[in-house]
Amino acid sequence: MLAGSAVLAASFFCFISSRASHIYGGAVLLSIGNGLMWPSVMSLLSVRAGSRYQGTVQGFAGSSGALASVLGMVVGGILFDNLGAQIFAVSGTTIALVFVLAIVAATTSR
Repeated sequence: MLAGSAVLAASFFCFISSRASHIYGGAVLLSIGNGLMWPSVMSLLSVRAGSRYQGTVQGFAGSSGALASVLGMVVGGILFDNLGAQIFAVSGTTIALVFVLAIVAATTSR
């Protein structure tokens, strides 16, 4: 999850650039980051929910992710229209904050 969040944060900062190579690189990083992050999140939820609530929690997470994808596209499109490519800095910063908070949580839970 830590690696996935770091890669995702980097991907969004690539999208600020107008250079095609940066945008393609960002798309590759986004794919890798999502590939690392989503299975890790689902696994963590599965372990934390326990066998009794595992399906319920994972189903809710999948539904929430689908809703977030739809709403994110609509809200992101509106914000992009107003802020331009700088909106990707908000996403990158948010995910970088998740990365830092995950490190803090991992080091304090030991």
